[in-house]
Amino acid sequence: MTVQPDDEQRGTELRVPQEQSGCELLEFAASWLINESKGSLRRLISSGRIRVNGRDASGGRTLWTGDVVGLPAGLSVTPLPAPALDLDVLHEDAHHLCVNKPAGFPVLPDRSGGGGEFYRSLLAHVNRDLPADGPYRRPHLVHRLDRDTS
Repeated sequence: MTVQPDDEQRGTELRVPQEQSGCELLEFAASWLINESKGSLRRLISSGRIRVNGRDASGGRTLWTGDVVGLPAGLSVTPLPAPALDLDVLHEDAHHLCVNKPAGFPVLPDRSGGGGEFYRSLLAHVNRDLPADGPYRRPHLVHRLDRDTS
């Protein structure tokens, strides 16, 4: 994987590594840009601000080894955050993670990025065996809990 910061107008370019060949643009972007919601990534892709090989592309575009994904200025790969909480893991296997969420923490961060302690801890846990500079696994959360429910 090659990450190349460019001048301020062009932003950053990510070269698709062999292990991510065949994935869709939205999933590729989400695995590198963990601080961005998938909704915001969809908007950046549909507006042409995230491009593939210098051209507009849809979020469903399949990427191949060597393709270059261009990110707009101000959007860059973020290192994996440190866990903020110790997770109470009830069950874990290759495909599932079941945790007891502590009361007082929302499952997902709010739009300003606040309240993300639980989600950052999940990210750190599911990516603990991967390199610290990405790409990362983004867990698909299934929950019905509000902030005050454990």
